[in-house]
Amino acid sequence: MDEIDEGKVYTRGKSFRAIAEARARKYRAEKLCLKDYDLYGHVLTVKDGEKGKNFLLPLQEDILRAVKERQAIGKGVDFARTSKNLLSSQAMCFNLFVPLNRDKQLAAKLFNFLIGGIDSYTKRRMQI
Repeated sequence: MDEIDEGKVYTRGKSFRAIAEARARKYRAEKLCLKDYDLYGHVLTVKDGEKGKNFLLPLQEDILRAVKERQAIGKGVDFARTSKNLLSSQAMCFNLFVPLNRDKQLAAKLFNFLIGGIDSYTKRRMQI
């Protein structure tokens, strides 16, 4: 069996950041089965980023579309970082909130569990 190239390391040591990057490099190589990477192993290539590889299956296309829509209307989305960096907090938010936006009942249940007092979710805001 060939050894998997997890890619070049940016942060070394035992810090939270170093551990997160190591996990992201391994995820890219083993779970996403992507051999190529940008300068560092936790950063996808432009090509893979544009395919939505940084987003959850099976909603990659929907999440990628949401990212592009937010960027197009000037909502402060750094497309390159969001689509390529496996540790991007913006990507993590899109991976969480796009699926919740699709299932309003699930969103209401989740936020009721987390903060309480949520009865339902409407198009504009949660009803408290």
